Amino acid sequence: MWTLALPDAVGQVGQQNFNLPNHDSAHIVVTGFVVEVVRTLPPVAGVAAQVPVELGRITVGTWGVRLEAILEPLTIVPGHTQTDPTASTADGSDAVKYELKPRSAEQSEILILRHGDTIHFARSVPSLICKWIASEIQVNSSAAETRATRLPISDINAEASEEDTEDEDLDEATEVSMAIHRPRATPVPRLSNQISIVVQETPTTDRIVGETEFVSANGTSEDNLASTGGAVSPEVVDSAKDEGEAETFSTAHTKTSQLGNIFSSSTTGQSPKTDASVRVDVPISKSDSASAKPADDGAPRPLNSSPRVEILHRASRKRASPPTNDMETEGGKENINRSNKRTKRETEDETITHNNRMSNIDVDEAKKYMAGRKRKSEASEASTDTPSKSQRSSQRSNTAVADSTRYDGPAPRVAVSNSSITKTSQAVKFLKKHGGILIESADEPFNILCVRDGELLKTPKLLLSIARGTPIVTDKWLLNSAKAGQFLATPAYTPSAPKQEKEWNVRFDQVIGQPQTPFSGYTIHFTKSLKATYAAFAEIEHVCKAAGAKKIATTTSRVDKNGKSIVLAKDEGDAEMEKLTQDGITCYHKDLITQSILRGVLNLDSAEFKIQGHAAMPNDNKKTKRQKSK
Repeated sequence: MWTLALPDAVGQVGQQNFNLPNHDSAHIVVTGFVVEVVRTLPPVAGVAAQVPVELGRITVGTWGVRLEAILEPLTIVPGHTQTDPTASTADGSDAVKYELKPRSAEQSEILILRHGDTIHFARSVPSLICKWIASEIQVNSSAAETRATRLPISDINAEASEEDTEDEDLDEATEVSMAIHRPRATPVPRLSNQISIVVQETPTTDRIVGETEFVSANGTSEDNLASTGGAVSPEVVDSAKDEGEAETFSTAHTKTSQLGNIFSSSTTGQSPKTDASVRVDVPISKSDSASAKPADDGAPRPLNSSPRVEILHRASRKRASPPTNDMETEGGKENINRSNKRTKRETEDETITHNNRMSNIDVDEAKKYMAGRKRKSEASEASTDTPSKSQRSSQRSNTAVADSTRYDGPAPRVAVSNSSITKTSQAVKFLKKHGGILIESADEPFNILCVRDGELLKTPKLLLSIARGTPIVTDKWLLNSAKAGQFLATPAYTPSAPKQEKEWNVRFDQVIGQPQTPFSGYTIHFTKSLKATYAAFAEIEHVCKAAGAKKIATTTSRVDKNGKSIVLAKDEGDAEMEKLTQDGITCYHKDLITQSILRGVLNLDSAEFKIQGHAAMPNDNKKTKRQKSK
C-alpha cells in the first residue's frame, strides 16, 4: 500500500500519514500552513486564507505512483540522496532533484515516485515522503481457504441429473483435476464403513464446473483424501493425440460397483458419449480377492489396486456446445427431446453397473453425438470467422463512428490566425510528425485555418479562408487530434461567434467552407492614401483575387466609368477621392472588401460603404455612417 507521510520532525496538527487509494487519484491540498491529501476536493468557501489550494495530483495504478503538479511547481528529491533541495554537494554542484512544472493548456509533466522520494513545495509547508508499506498476510486466516463437503452418491447423481450441460475447456479442466487430486506420500488409515468417491474429469464430460463446485459435488478435496487415505495418481493423456490411439485414465481405490456412477453421472448427469466401446480392466490379485471379501462387520474391504480405463479409439472429438440465441428460439423441441434421451441413458447405465461386481465391463456404444454440436474451441473459431447479426451490426456502427470522426482529406497545411498555438507546442510537433505542415505566411497555400475559440478578427488569413472555402476550425481541433493520435474531422470544430455575426450582419455557417467570389470580373482601384494604410498590401491583393477580382490597380487615372470598376479610398484626407467624387465617380470605403467576403454578396447600390464628398455630408454624419457599417 502506498502512503504519503509527513517527516517525523514535523509537528503538524492532524493526520501524519495519508493512505493513497488503489487504482484511483488523490489531491495534495494546502489550507493555510497545513498540507493534506484528500480524495475529493472540498468546496471553495470561507475566508481566502482558509481556502484549500490544490498543489499536486497523485494517481495510483499497477505501475506505481504518478505525481503531477497543478498550480505551483513541485521539487522531488530521490530517496537515496537524503538531501535538502536547497543544499549543494561537496563539490559545489546542486543536489540531485527534479522539478515538476505546473500543468498548463499546452503541456503537463508527470513523475513516477519511488519509495523514499520526498515532495517539497514552494510554500512554507511541510514536505511529504512517499512510502510503500507491504501488506501483512495472516497464515491462519479463515478466509484463505474454502472447505469442501462430502455428499452421498445419491445426492450427487440427483443434482447432476437436473443440471443442463454445456461445453468445457479441456485445458482448464485438466489443470483443476491435477490441482485437486494430488498424491500423498503417507496414506492416512480409514475406517471400512467410510465411502471414498474419486471422480476423474474425462474428456467426454460436457459441463464446465467451477473448482469449488467440482470439489463439493464429488467430495475429493485434499481433506477428504487425507481422511480416506486414497492415494490418487492421475495419468491424463493430452486430448490432442491422434485418433485411434488409446487414452488411459487412472483413478484411486474405487469400488467396481461405483464405476457406473463415475461414467454415468459424475458431474454432468450424462452417460459417456463415445464412438467405440469402453473397457475397464480391474486386475484382481489374490490379495485383492481376499481384501474384497466382506469383513467381520459385513462391510466390503477396499481394493488395493486401481482400475484402469482404456478408451480404444474414438471416431470423433467434437463436443457439445451451448446453443446460440437463434438456436434457442428455433430448436426448443429439440432441446426437450435431447434431455429425455439423456435421462433414459442414465437409467440404463445405472441399472447395468449398480448390482454387479465384475472385472471387465463392456459398454456398447449408446448413441452418437447430436449432429450440429461442436467443440467449444471450434465453435469459438467459427464464431470468430462468421460473426452473428448483432456483432455485424455493432461492427458496422463502430466503423461508422470511427469514420465520421476521422479527417478525410489531403495532408493538413495548417495556418493560424489569432491563435493560441505556437510553433514549439506539442500540437505542432504532432502535426509535423504525422505529415502536416504549419504555414506562417498568407502567401503560402494552406487548407486549414486555426483560430482562437471566441471572437473572430478580420485578418487577411480569415478573409482568404472564407473566399477560398478553406475549412476554419478552433485550436481544439489540433489539440484533440494530438490527444487522439490522428487527425479528426473538421466540421465539429467550426468556430461560433454570435456576437460578431450580429455586429457584422453575417452568417458564418452559410459562408465557411463554401468559396465566396463577390468581386468576380471586377477591377479594384486603390487610392495612394488608402494603400499607405496597409502594413502588408500584398496580402490584400491576394484576398481580392481570391474573392474573384480580375485586376488590382493602385492608380485611379484610368478608371472605367461604364465598366466593372470599384474605387476604394479613404473617407478623410484623400485628395484623389475628392477629385473622383467631383468627376462623378463613386468611391467606397475599404470595409466593402471585408463585409462583401463575409456576407458572400456585393451590393454597390447600398449607401453603407459609399463615401460622400465634404460638401455633401458633414464630418459628424460621415463618422456615424462608418460606425453603422462596422
